[in-house]
Amino acid sequence: MAITKAVVRNYKCFRDFVVELNSDVNIIVGDNEAGKSTLLEAINLALTGRLNGRSVQYQLSPYLFNLSAVEEYLTAVRSGKKEMPPSILIEVYLKNQDDFASLLGTMNSERENVPGVRLSIEFDDSYAEEYRRYLGNPDKVRTVPIEYYKVSWCSFADSFLTTRSVPVRTALLDVSDSPRSFGTESYILDIIDSILDEQHRVDLSLEFRQLKEQFSLKQAIQSINSYLQQKGQEITDKELSVSVDVSGKTSWEKTLTAYLDNVPFSSGSMLQFRT
Repeated sequence: MAITKAVVRNYKCFRDFVVELNSDVNIIVGDNEAGKSTLLEAINLALTGRLNGRSVQYQLSPYLFNLSAVEEYLTAVRSGKKEMPPSILIEVYLKNQDDFASLLGTMNSERENVPGVRLSIEFDDSYAEEYRRYLGNPDKVRTVPIEYYKVSWCSFADSFLTTRSVPVRTALLDVSDSPRSFGTESYILDIIDSILDEQHRVDLSLEFRQLKEQFSLKQAIQSINSYLQQKGQEITDKELSVSVDVSGKTSWEKTLTAYLDNVPFSSGSMLQFRT
């Protein structure tokens, strides 16, 4: 086993978690939703820079952050504090051997002089002015503003990493990321649909359509479309713009997702059905 220790902070169910691993085989045991899969996911993320098969930079979501950390941040902002948003840190400590010499250093939270990698998802200071304006209306701050975040992937030697520069290969076999899991979410939505009466379904469809229509009325979207219309003349004679598809093919059943304890089903653990 090349990994000796992992540190996970503010990632999903882990607020401040440290685990030391054996040099041989490691078996992770725990109750449902204890974080077994999340721990493996975090380690794989730190070693590959990828989440769900894609660069984590393109997979950023408010639901990657620990809920308690997010709630503390929102409480502080709504009380008038100029609070900085929470950050995620994942560190993987490796054996001190020649193969990992390029990763050797002390740029880790433990200040240990060992090989390792660290991945952080944190506020990008270059957006300081935009963030200051964002906090100007604290009542509208409802989640972590991931638009102002950056991903930093470095070795303990403080050198930037690429997939080729990490001398460790991982294979994460996730059976939940399969057609069966998508079928489970579809099954949950079918249950929700069966619970709702006809008036509920009509109200939901109406509100969903109006929500999509309101998107194009947002000042920022109108500004973007105005810019697209100017630049779009270079590629088309027609008026170019972006909006949300309000046609029937994008009904709420195909677009909305089920939430369990305020976390999207696709971002959480496997569902436990009552018997």
